[in-house]
Amino acid sequence: MTEIADRIEAIEIKVAYLEQTIADLGAMVLAYGQRTERLEDGMKLMRSKLAEYGADKEPSMPAGVRPPHY
Repeated sequence: MTEIADRIEAIEIKVAYLEQTIADLGAMVLAYGQRTERLEDGMKLMRSKLAEYGADKEPSMPAGVRPPHY
């Protein structure tokens, strides 16, 4: 009977470690999701600032045209 009890105890220990690993991974996924949202918000802000900056300036040279020094 001790062999079965030892096997059950070993399985319970493994399950406890697996549960902790799952909890840790869940926390990491949540943190990365929040970080991704912050980065996306920053990118939106940068796009809007670049669009405002680009709207104030006249294009110096049309696209695809090489400068005269080439």
